[in-house]
Amino acid sequence: MSRLAERVTRGITQCTEADLPELREFLEQTHPYHHVDRLPAASFDWLWRTNPNASHESTGIWICRRDGRIVGVQAELAFGLRVVGQDVQAATAIELMVDPAWRLRGVGPALSEAQRKSVRVACALWMTEPAYKMYQRASWTGLGELTRRVLLVSPGGVLRSMATTKRRITMSALLPVASLMSACTRLGALATARRTRLVSTDAFDERSDEIWREVSPFYRVIARRDLESLRWRFDECPYAQHYERFYLLNGERPVGYIIVRMARWRNVLTLKVVDYLASPAKVLVLMAHTLKLARTHSAVVVEITTRNDACDRRLTWAGFLPVDKMRPRDDLRGIPFMVSVQRDDPLADIVTTADAWFMTSADGDMDLIEFSEKRDDSPGVERPA
Repeated sequence: MSRLAERVTRGITQCTEADLPELREFLEQTHPYHHVDRLPAASFDWLWRTNPNASHESTGIWICRRDGRIVGVQAELAFGLRVVGQDVQAATAIELMVDPAWRLRGVGPALSEAQRKSVRVACALWMTEPAYKMYQRASWTGLGELTRRVLLVSPGGVLRSMATTKRRITMSALLPVASLMSACTRLGALATARRTRLVSTDAFDERSDEIWREVSPFYRVIARRDLESLRWRFDECPYAQHYERFYLLNGERPVGYIIVRMARWRNVLTLKVVDYLASPAKVLVLMAHTLKLARTHSAVVVEITTRNDACDRRLTWAGFLPVDKMRPRDDLRGIPFMVSVQRDDPLADIVTTADAWFMTSADGDMDLIEFSEKRDDSPGVERPA
């Protein structure tokens, strides 16, 4: 190791429970509006100790000290990854924060590299532009963006919610198409209701393992969604009460599941699809049922964030329109996705292929962040009586 590299990595250690009070103080001082109630103190046990995919030999948090005080932090959210039938240890890099006085001095890249070396496949989602450029310099591979889509259950209701004339004009141009797609999706929902049904469940059960065994082979790269992982992520989550869980049944055979919660999009009541799993052939059926579910919840919009190349057309047929088609170009905020894997890794080619991945907003911490941000469209929305 060169002297420069040794100097940069000096002071980087795994965070221990004894470090948490100081780390919390660092987060509050560095970013006063940061969701400190979520990471790392309040949910420490859930995020790292009980995560079935985490290595319990470490906390999943790295800190950097300079002159005896914390000046940077990098955490990871571990998950099991299924790559063409092979199980691989992976993690999403989250919560990279550096004291402003120590930025551009190698702290961020050194923390990121320490996290990257901890797993075979490292991922990053929803990062800032400076972080994206840092990952690029570190030879991470950019795989484009996750697509955010909305289904307008009531296109007129969305139009009335638009705050500016510019947005109303944009929405008005799409209103005839959106209305037609919404009507077609309703017909599809009626047709599929006779053959399949959604069944609510308070907690996941053994049917999840049956779905995982049957469906996972359809997707080349996918995070574990077996019973153990789903129970941890949704049933034991600090925000479990916000999620509604449904199995898709064909007769009595489980063929998929979907997880939703109430939220807001453009100031209208929204049913947000947090996670789902079904074969490509059943995704259209699943989304048609979701439309009916939205109507029973008095939702004006159904929102989904996903990467599922095999189902892009099916989602369009179901009436889901990309968000960037429905708002001014200067208002875009994409969800970039990057991965890092050793070039000589036998799985490198498939892992760095963008359309090989199946993803939802439950992958990484995208959905979790929304629970603790103080904003108008926070998900703490009560379901209408």
